[in-house]
Amino acid sequence: MRTTILGLIVLVFTLSSAFAMDRDEFMQQWDAAEGKAAKVSLAQEAVREAADIDVIRAVQDKWEEYDADSALEFFQSLVDESASAQNLYLMGRLQESPMDQIDYARRALTIDPEFIYGYRLLCVTYQQNLYRGEEGDEYFAALEATFARDFPVIHQATEILPDNAEAWGYYNNALGYQKDFTGQLKVLEIGKELGARWARVQAFTNAYVGLGDYQQALD
Repeated sequence: MRTTILGLIVLVFTLSSAFAMDRDEFMQQWDAAEGKAAKVSLAQEAVREAADIDVIRAVQDKWEEYDADSALEFFQSLVDESASAQNLYLMGRLQESPMDQIDYARRALTIDPEFIYGYRLLCVTYQQNLYRGEEGDEYFAALEATFARDFPVIHQATEILPDNAEAWGYYNNALGYQKDFTGQLKVLEIGKELGARWARVQAFTNAYVGLGDYQQALD
């Protein structure tokens, strides 16, 4: 009898964790699933059971590429169930407008100021649409106008997460956009201590060139 009970416990545990898969397992099951209903059902279960947000991101990317409408509807339902920082971030990733992406990022960080993915959504949106953008782009002026408000938030990440190289990297990019090369050199030194890949020789060189210190740049 005891053996039977243990067997049932193992079976229940196995079934409950069946969808707690990694990215490769999800991709294999996704490719094997036939038809929209099967794929959407698989994606829903994978998201609900995933313990790793990076797995959820991979599922979301694949799902959005396949059927953006059903993905948007599902992640909105998660926000309706619980407007957590993670759910707001995931919903923000699906927004077409960078202004909407930033809005969701702000909401996520209001709930959890230590949530690095909230900073990621905020900062990457600025990097792609403002730092690398051009005047005349659809959202360039609006982003330029809101950047001053969000710059303290980007800096805040380094204060709340002082040992997080990713947070310092976002701040470094923001300083570069502002052409604050003196501040950028200080941040690059911190990044170097943290072993950040972005604190490379070329980045130091660019900052010295920005300051007009060509001899130091050559050195």
